[in-house]
Amino acid sequence: GEKIIQKMKRSLHQTLLRLKQIKFKTYK
Repeated sequence: GEKIIQKMKRSLHQTLLRLKQIKFKTYK
């Protein structure tokens, strides 16, 4: 079960970073 949680957290982190990048681009 641990590995699945790790993967979910990692993918969630990646999507958050992507959203931040998109917001940053739109602001500029």
